[in-house]
Amino acid sequence: MTLLVLSTTLVVTSPAASSGTTHLYPAAPSAEPGRRTLVLYDADGEYGWLGESYAVMAGNLLSHGGAWVMRPVQRHFRNELQDYTAVVYIGTSDHRPLPSAFLDAVLKTRTPVLWIGGNIGQLYSRDRDFSRKFGWRPAGVDTSATARVIYRGASFDRDRAAASSGIMRSEINDPAHAAPVGEAVRPNGSRFPWGVRSRHLTYLGEVPFSFTGLNDRYLAAADLLSRHAGPSKAEGKKALIRIEDVGPDADPAQLRAIADYLHARRVPFSVAVYPRYRDPRGRYNNGEPVDKTLADTPAVVAALRYMTARRGTLVMHGYTHQYGEGSNPYSGVSGEDYEFYRVRLGDDGGLRYQGPVAADSRAWARQRIASAAREFRRAGLAVPTIFEFPHYVGSAIDYTVVNELFPARYDQGFHAAGWCPNGACGSGKPEYSRATSQRFPFLVRDIYGSVVIPESLDHVSPASSGESRRLPEDILATAKRIAAVRGGVASFFYHPYLGTSYLKQVVTGIQDLGFAFTDAAEIQCG
Repeated sequence: MTLLVLSTTLVVTSPAASSGTTHLYPAAPSAEPGRRTLVLYDADGEYGWLGESYAVMAGNLLSHGGAWVMRPVQRHFRNELQDYTAVVYIGTSDHRPLPSAFLDAVLKTRTPVLWIGGNIGQLYSRDRDFSRKFGWRPAGVDTSATARVIYRGASFDRDRAAASSGIMRSEINDPAHAAPVGEAVRPNGSRFPWGVRSRHLTYLGEVPFSFTGLNDRYLAAADLLSRHAGPSKAEGKKALIRIEDVGPDADPAQLRAIADYLHARRVPFSVAVYPRYRDPRGRYNNGEPVDKTLADTPAVVAALRYMTARRGTLVMHGYTHQYGEGSNPYSGVSGEDYEFYRVRLGDDGGLRYQGPVAADSRAWARQRIASAAREFRRAGLAVPTIFEFPHYVGSAIDYTVVNELFPARYDQGFHAAGWCPNGACGSGKPEYSRATSQRFPFLVRDIYGSVVIPESLDHVSPASSGESRRLPEDILATAKRIAAVRGGVASFFYHPYLGTSYLKQVVTGIQDLGFAFTDAAEIQCG
């Protein structure tokens, strides 16, 4: 199998954008050829940075269906919509006038338009005959504490903070022309449309990218965006499992037991490996520092070979899975701390993301990855072709370096506002105080150009020590929601010290839901 690495962005000149260039972000390998979606967003005002962040999140999801472009709505070019197969507008700056040319284009175009969130009243007011033509009208924000959305037969959560912000209610006056897209459920059980679809226009009554959880209506929005970008894409129910945080300190017997069980079930899997273990202050060795590599632990290497012989794919999980000599933020020990980002613990025990590590640079990131590759080779193991950031976090520089060196990542999205001014990602300076993480329910290609293999279900955590308790039934409850997402991947990770009891429950439960396990190397090709 030949794998190609694409650059972060492709720069092309749009026929409609004769006054400048348009940054076309390439699609995921699974996308429909020839599909191009234009993402327009509010970039001005106090929350302009939030508009950019939401546009990035939407674009990442749209890549599952096709290539995409993002640009502030104020930079919309007349007659531009016809140059794309789909359009998305995300409204975050209420009461700021939208360009008349844009409003007129949305009303007249034949290109499918997905309007998310605010300012729908401006479109409605632009055409006095809107209700007759489209069969519905915006009827004000419903401020009920709506904590649930029904979409494609599945029930999705809505966080308390999101519930308090309300949803724009769509009042359908002509069911022959307009149909609801999902239903928002009030506390008293009554329902109203979460969104509405009529002719070429689909409207969603909120921006579903904030205050999201594992079972959130964000998953329904991801499906909506994917279908909007690539309406003819095939369905599929695939599953992935990744054995997590395996280093020179791993227990070979635990690794072999997991490999035996999965092999007996004919389940391929991945193994996230950091090749150097450090405990610089001897936290778990009576105060004596420990520093060892895979080459120093032949029994672990033998167990890894045993796993790969049983359909295991090795993933590079950083170099040491920790940073420096101190805590970042827990103990300074490999497998526990962050490696590519500075994090501290707040007084409430919560994580406070500080920004890139002091040494962060292109040269440092390349050196870190080169050191990890060297240790795999010294141990006689093939260097992995998939990378996973420890705790899923790195700087923009780190992400661009990983994109240059690996065909794919296997983690979540993480980006900072300011990185994509006017839609040109990589041309701005990241504001790490305004960083956003994003979990993907299917294969995407993100703003750094990387194919991102999804992890959508989190992990089993039977005992809470700084993290939430999560049992197999919780994993399976999320998998049921993923089943409602077209092309959804039921993907979880698992720590080998938990043994095989919980693992068996999750694997059989996911298979009972109709998902078929595959390996990461296959799914990254679409």
